[in-house]
Amino acid sequence: MDCDLQPYEYQVGGHSKTDGQPASLKDSQGRFLKRLQAGERGDREVAFYGAIEQHRQQVDPAATEGSSSSSSSSSSSSADPGQRAAAGSADDDDAQAAGIMQRLAQWVPKSFAVRQVCGTPYLVLEDLAGQYRQPCILDVKLGFRTWYPWASDSLQQKYRAKDESTTQASLGFRVCGVMGAAGSSGQAWRADRHWGKTLTADTVGEAFTRFADNGVLSLADLLLGRGMLLEQLQALADLAAVQDCWHMYSSSLLVVYEGSAATAAEAQLATRLIDFAHTFPTAKASKLLHKQQQQQQPVIRIDAKEEQAALSADGPCGVDENFAAGLRSLIQVLQQTLDQQQQGQQH
Repeated sequence: MDCDLQPYEYQVGGHSKTDGQPASLKDSQGRFLKRLQAGERGDREVAFYGAIEQHRQQVDPAATEGSSSSSSSSSSSSADPGQRAAAGSADDDDAQAAGIMQRLAQWVPKSFAVRQVCGTPYLVLEDLAGQYRQPCILDVKLGFRTWYPWASDSLQQKYRAKDESTTQASLGFRVCGVMGAAGSSGQAWRADRHWGKTLTADTVGEAFTRFADNGVLSLADLLLGRGMLLEQLQALADLAAVQDCWHMYSSSLLVVYEGSAATAAEAQLATRLIDFAHTFPTAKASKLLHKQQQQQQPVIRIDAKEEQAALSADGPCGVDENFAAGLRSLIQVLQQTLDQQQQGQQH
């Protein structure tokens, strides 16, 4: 292994090793390296991050297109009205898609490059836990189903069975891992995906409560108040309600806060979306990315097979309601857990 790399100590979800290679590493610059899955899954994740990164850096398309639109105004004014309407509609769709991806970029870790380590590709990302002295981390997989209709029968059966045996199918989310501080129990703790699979609708609230307990803070401290978890999740839910560019299957929400915090403000709570090996562009996004690819803009690479799936009748279309519904359910369960705690304190 390269001398500037070391095992990543804050991974809570997924597999720790695959074929003897660590699933995650950290480099000397403090960046997080995630091992890419083989084949189409890794390609999808790289393509998604590339698309988001370009739109993170992109200024308002209307501002950059001002000069070209003025120079073409005379020719477009003489065009057929039907052609002008079609072109305007396409431009509107592209602008809407670009706007969605710019908003989505706020919730996605920054990506930098793909790096080969001992012949294995790793995606270099920002380390979301790196700014914390004692990070507390929660990984929650969102969506009532992690499989997609155009997947192979074997994948659908495998993921469907996993969903139905956990809270995924019933609640729309599943806890995949936790790193907690030394709270009331007096000892720091970790729990992996196997533990998460044992949680039920009756016990998942206890997991959230324990995650929030660092010996000083409570679930109410993390959930309530300006900039805290419920407000952040509602902002993400507002985006998910209109986000019609990507369908994100088996993606996770990562919640991080400072475990040594004595106040809610010191917690510096942050949320991000991660894991995009099963994320697919809709027809709207696919058309925009294809145009950008033709214009030779950097970063974007969308596989022809993915583009075909996006444009097919059974491919992803419209708002990703599976993801949005899972997120709404998570918000509801968190609120219900808090309500039950507060009611219990009153008696």
